[in-house]
Amino acid sequence: MLPTQKWTNSSVETLVSMPSASSVTLLSFEDFALPVHKPRGSLAFTMRSPTANSASCRFEYIGPVRHYDPMSTSKKNRIRRVPAATWKTEDLQQRSQQTPSRIMGNEPLRLHAFLDYCRLLQDVRDCFSAQDEANRFDHVFFFLRGGHFAYVYLNETFHLMERAVIFPGLNHARQPRLKFQRCLRSLAKSSVDQGKRTLRLLVIDEVESGSGMGRILKAVEEVVGEPAWGTALQCQLTFYTMRPRQTMSLKLQEAIRKWSRNRKNAPKLLSIAFEHFAGYMPGYDSSRRCGISTVSKRHEEHESYELIRHTEGKLRIVCSATKKRIAFAQLTGATTLVGYLAQLALYLTNKKSGTPIESIASGVNLRGCSICKARFEQVRERSVGWVRSGQ
Repeated sequence: MLPTQKWTNSSVETLVSMPSASSVTLLSFEDFALPVHKPRGSLAFTMRSPTANSASCRFEYIGPVRHYDPMSTSKKNRIRRVPAATWKTEDLQQRSQQTPSRIMGNEPLRLHAFLDYCRLLQDVRDCFSAQDEANRFDHVFFFLRGGHFAYVYLNETFHLMERAVIFPGLNHARQPRLKFQRCLRSLAKSSVDQGKRTLRLLVIDEVESGSGMGRILKAVEEVVGEPAWGTALQCQLTFYTMRPRQTMSLKLQEAIRKWSRNRKNAPKLLSIAFEHFAGYMPGYDSSRRCGISTVSKRHEEHESYELIRHTEGKLRIVCSATKKRIAFAQLTGATTLVGYLAQLALYLTNKKSGTPIESIASGVNLRGCSICKARFEQVRERSVGWVRSGQ
């Protein structure tokens, strides 16, 4: 076995504490290990950080050397960042480091709603795991702003890396639709060059009335129907619709029926399937908890976004019914509200144990209502018993 050198990313530390605790517990979300001896070639590893718009960042150690020196500036001995996704707009994760922070203050988080959000993420996780294991998706598409939280969660859970493609919202300017269609043509050409007969695509996005979903599907339909697409490549598209309410609106129902049936003049090489998910989403219609605000208008040429980074404050996790405090987190340094919520959801839904889980479990047992206890138990049962596809 190769010897390892363990690093701690101290910049992602945050404080998590129960109100009744006499002291606070220092929490480091992730450590990572790096082999210090590599005979040849390169090694890829992943580091996670709960910063704003966080997701797994992939790195490669470029060798060979017998003893790795992390401070070396030699081109033969270095670490380089490998993009965690393909951004078809400005890479907001890189930009977030230059975005000034805003003081958060005291921020309440309703536990009933957040646990419903965790249940929603687990529904998406389990569906993706089963479908991807049965027949792997070639690419997974996300659209700003609504699909960004799903990208963060799924990329942390499954390490999508180069399969993830992030697009600007098609209604945020005139260029996004053109960018999306150019990408589709490029992926189709690459698939044909590789001798593939099928291109499997997954689209994940927020929906309400179905108008945004229709814009995406119409753009796909136009490209697949072009003569340049050819006759040899089948496009199988699955659309994960994520809506904020349990009841599907009449407009959305009609849109689903429209795109589910055999439509006149629709390209025969395109098949569309839907999976529906519903539940609370913290960033829905909330730029503060989404971390991204759309600045551009639909008539403008190029899309434009503003990042929102709230740090330095206390997040109070409270029972939605009694308003009693269950737990709290003190955000300091580079830890942002959006990043912390993403990591908290990841812990509750995927991890078997950890300080955030223990803190909330203690608060739920002491001060939670029956709904707090039931929802927390349901989320934790699905977390402890879950194993990632391929493990």
